[in-house]
Amino acid sequence: MDLKQRWPILDELCTCATQFPDLQLWVFGSMLRTDHPRDLDVLIIYTDPQHVTDLYGMRQWEATLPPLHFIAMKPDEEHDYRFIHGTRAVPLHPPPPTPNSPDSATKPRGQLS
Repeated sequence: MDLKQRWPILDELCTCATQFPDLQLWVFGSMLRTDHPRDLDVLIIYTDPQHVTDLYGMRQWEATLPPLHFIAMKPDEEHDYRFIHGTRAVPLHPPPPTPNSPDSATKPRGQLS
């Protein structure tokens, strides 16, 4: 089952994130290993910190069950820590390009312009 179908709050988060084209959302942690995680861990990669603040202010994300937990990093921070690789994070938003799509030959995920 798709993660956004399993936890509709992730779909709502992605819908809100579309207002901020510089944001990337990645999921990691126990939600990728169990159907009953204690929380939903989301990495936000950003270039404009105000967009993270604005996204966070759109809803009481931590008041969900299971609660959403966020960590936000700039692209160079993620690169330095190799967070995506280390946590085996999975892209949530924007969705990864499909093979053979025009965008599939562009820059790797995790790198922003």
